[in-house]
Amino acid sequence: MVEPLMFFAAAEPSTVPEDRIIAGLLLIRKYEAQASLACEHDALYYGTYKTTYARMSEEERVAMQAWGWFEEWDSWCHYT
Repeated sequence: MVEPLMFFAAAEPSTVPEDRIIAGLLLIRKYEAQASLACEHDALYYGTYKTTYARMSEEERVAMQAWGWFEEWDSWCHYT
């Protein structure tokens, strides 16, 4: 199970777009408490990709991909 996202475990992954965004934000924050947030047009950027990716478990990386998060501009990105 992906920590600290216990309430998302049943959805594997959730089909609600907002849940996927929130789950990713929480997971990034787990590894980067002072992450920067930016919103540009239809994309949300949060945290430093390389820093948090290196610290995540393989299960967490797979979850991020399933939730629609990816690397762009050295940051985690999710389309809104």
